[in-house]
Amino acid sequence: MMVRDDRAAMRQLVDRLAAETRFDVVHADQLNMAQYAMRVGGARRVLDAHNALWLLYQRVGATMTAGPRKWLLERDWRLLKRYEGEACRGFDAVLTVSDQDRQALDEAAGCPKRLPHVWVIPIAVDTDELPLLPRQPEASHIVHLGTMYWPPNIDGVQWFVDEVYPLIRARRPEAALDVVGARPPQSLLALNQSGRNIHVTGYVDDPRPFLRNAGVFIVPLRAGGGMRVKILEALSQGLPVVSTTLGCEGIAVEDGRHLLVADTPADFAQAVLRLLEDADLARALGQQGRERMVAQYDYRVAYRPLDVVYAGLGFEERSDVI
Repeated sequence: MMVRDDRAAMRQLVDRLAAETRFDVVHADQLNMAQYAMRVGGARRVLDAHNALWLLYQRVGATMTAGPRKWLLERDWRLLKRYEGEACRGFDAVLTVSDQDRQALDEAAGCPKRLPHVWVIPIAVDTDELPLLPRQPEASHIVHLGTMYWPPNIDGVQWFVDEVYPLIRARRPEAALDVVGARPPQSLLALNQSGRNIHVTGYVDDPRPFLRNAGVFIVPLRAGGGMRVKILEALSQGLPVVSTTLGCEGIAVEDGRHLLVADTPADFAQAVLRLLEDADLARALGQQGRERMVAQYDYRVAYRPLDVVYAGLGFEERSDVI
């Protein structure tokens, strides 16, 4: 990834700008931009790492069967771990989205204790732009929403279809599954002809018609890192959610209060069935999930620590920091 995004034209542009202008702060968005921030001399440096990439790669590799691709991915996560550790040590402030990612960055940097300049600032949403979504009175579909070219999403949906969905259909033969998201692989598109009431849509301009018909919004992730924006958005809209523990990692939500959490096929199927069959529970989780998003994950609340980060770099009185 770092080699892929190393561009001579970008290096030249950054070098020219740094020679022409004295910058107070350079803020690198994600690890692949760190290489350019390091070229700006005389500036304080902030790395918005989002999540620990090495941990994400490690988790994806753990779900793969033995072979060349698994070997390459395991090689990559070890290289990434070293690279991320060096980046964390080279920046004045590092931002990440969850405490789990912070711990992984501490580990990458070889720090037995917490690095004092790593800040946890979660991903946030604009809850005004994501109001409660009125669902159809008969809403009963199981809905998955996410980019379907991302390997963890593909793995999660395939796991759900193979191991969880049959358990649901054994009790509710009429169950329907909508998989909404761009660029699904052929293996998932083939499910449209499986005769199991599965609809793999590909990209849609507006997912809200699918969400209005959702009896349950599922996040069956078994690999990944950081925070799932789709959970923040679903809860902001009052949707009842079932997630794996990993799927809701890094989000301050409680099983049974804001969503349901399940990790085995039997438990995940049971959680989905509970929400399909208990409208009051589904409604209560959606409402409480919405309240948590407004109180903690609206950007006007969640991003306040950024002021503290920049103040710590010496710019509490400045309004023109670049």
